[in-house]
Amino acid sequence: MNNLPLYHFYAVIEFLLIINIYRKVLSGLFSKNFFIILGIGFVIFSLANTLFFQDLYTFNSNVTTLIGLLVIFFSLSYFYALLKEVKYSALETNPMFWINSGFLIYFSSNLILFFINNNMFKGSTEASYLVWGLHAIVNIVLTVFYTIALWVNPKKP
Repeated sequence: MNNLPLYHFYAVIEFLLIINIYRKVLSGLFSKNFFIILGIGFVIFSLANTLFFQDLYTFNSNVTTLIGLLVIFFSLSYFYALLKEVKYSALETNPMFWINSGFLIYFSSNLILFFINNNMFKGSTEASYLVWGLHAIVNIVLTVFYTIALWVNPKKP
């Protein structure tokens, strides 16, 4: 059974949750309206992509590529904001540092895969199994970073 229609909705929900996280930690760099406009624009782009370019039964590589680019941008922006302020003396006790690092590793590792998926991998090939296997490994790394973020205990200032 093809579950790609669910992924179209998942991608939108994933992005809206991620920008909600960054809206809170990047409030010093970007306004609240920036994130609202970005979220609305992304939903419109995702709907247009589904209606006109990549239907529900096609992997939405345009949307996932855009998510990757935007999350990489926010991840680098977070590191920039972190460097500007000396709020945490030990980064390993900052949960957002681990989440942000996981996002950067995951989305930068999979950006090319998401972009070329529909064109390069028509059907199941050995190359597609290998690349999606690497994606699974990077996904495990992201999950480990989530686990560390939940595990660390930030010190109160």
